Amino acid sequence: MSLHCPSYHNPADYVMEVATGEHGDWVHKLVMAVNSRSCGRGQSSSSSSASSVPQNCNFNNQSKSNVKKVEALQIVIDKPTCTVIDMSEPNLNAEKQNALPNSTNLAPVTCTTSLLDSSESFNKKPVKAGFPTSGWKQFWILLKRTFRSILRDQMLTHLRLCSHTVVGLLIGFLYYDIGHDAAKVMSNAGCIFFTVMFTMFTAMMPTILTFPTEMSVFVREHLNYWYSLKAFYFAKTMADLPFQIVFSGVYVIIVYFMTGQPMQTDRVLMFTTINILTALVAQSLGLLIGAAMKIETGVYLGPVTTIPVVLFSGFFVNFNAVPSYLQWLTYLSYVRYGFEGAMLSVYGFGREKLHCSVAYCHFRNPDMFLKEMTMDQANFWVDVGALSAFFVFIRVISYLVLRFKLKMMQ
Repeated sequence: MSLHCPSYHNPADYVMEVATGEHGDWVHKLVMAVNSRSCGRGQSSSSSSASSVPQNCNFNNQSKSNVKKVEALQIVIDKPTCTVIDMSEPNLNAEKQNALPNSTNLAPVTCTTSLLDSSESFNKKPVKAGFPTSGWKQFWILLKRTFRSILRDQMLTHLRLCSHTVVGLLIGFLYYDIGHDAAKVMSNAGCIFFTVMFTMFTAMMPTILTFPTEMSVFVREHLNYWYSLKAFYFAKTMADLPFQIVFSGVYVIIVYFMTGQPMQTDRVLMFTTINILTALVAQSLGLLIGAAMKIETGVYLGPVTTIPVVLFSGFFVNFNAVPSYLQWLTYLSYVRYGFEGAMLSVYGFGREKLHCSVAYCHFRNPDMFLKEMTMDQANFWVDVGALSAFFVFIRVISYLVLRFKLKMMQ
């Protein structure tokens, strides 16, 4: 058909380009050539090549004997998936015309009818078939693949680990050994608040940037009916947890010990736990934004939606200073629970009086400082429960958003 694959060009790509019309309207010509007389041209010299040519391509060649036409036509008609082209002369006598089975009812052949005659018709496939593997096997394979993908990702894994370590050392040197000094409690509160903010942003933004790319791969594979949304989502959630815990834990431990916070095991565990929970909630929020929006929109809305959450965290404005008609917003700020829990883990639970490096320290008693921050009535375990509820709620909403998007695509 005078279609030649260019040199150094992938033949499979070239066939796809021809089929999609990039080289002109060849589909109709190729189908008609197969159904008429041109598909076997140039291959008669080789018996092996000739044997690969379908029989229904040869009977249409004009021959000198009408009997051969009748025999070939009968062979083709016996095949229910073949389309027949009547190439006989119009002056065929009535006796031979009657010998052709259903020869008068032959429908004209077009590209569309030929393609519909294919045994690969989608109408013959089951409407709904089960997944090829069980849900547990899908989850296990996806978990290993996601885990391996995270390990190989330079930006998502290695760079984040280095940044957590470097920034942790920087904050440790900046606020070195101020945790036990009553004269520097406000600076220590700023250090604690920055720790919460850093774990939040470093968990949210990479997810907003990377998940849309993973989403495109998931949509293609899910629509191919390889695995379910549940298996992908739970595998994604479980694979992210250990990395997020390690990254946040590395930063928090460095900062905690370098800044001279109380060296008590229970306080270290509480401080680390509350920061990790904050990071997990922020990562879930980033997952929701990345699933619902494009990268450009998500990169803008991520920091913008964080502004009101930070404003009502209790660091810039005390809770008792917030107007009554806006106080309900403080309960929707997950940063408020993270910062409050971190402050309680350092200054709460009956901590002894602090060391004073100057003549007079007003907040030598830690309870007085918590009262000044309007956190004296707070409960650490309530903050843990609130962050856990935020994590579960946002993850469920993200799953529903993904499910809705899949339905819209289908």
